[in-house]
Amino acid sequence: MAYTKPMTPQQRAEAAAAYRSFRRNLKQFRKEYPPRNRDERDALFQYHEAIKAMGLEVAKPVDWIEARKLNRLENAARTAMFEYIVRYEL
Repeated sequence: MAYTKPMTPQQRAEAAAAYRSFRRNLKQFRKEYPPRNRDERDALFQYHEAIKAMGLEVAKPVDWIEARKLNRLENAARTAMFEYIVRYEL
């Protein structure tokens, strides 16, 4: 989703739901598809870092959230997730 400025409480709720979905996905990857080599470990780490940064942004009060930054972070998390899937050959 593309978040707009000013952020609305509904957009923040959607961003928080996306964050929780990414966290669940990360836990599943770690449990069911653990990294087998350094490339996969690096890809999973990048995914983790993108999720962590997104969570820090979503945790801010709704008036302080930077919509552009949140859009970039969500796209970075999606890209890192797909990169891990491709590297793991899922």
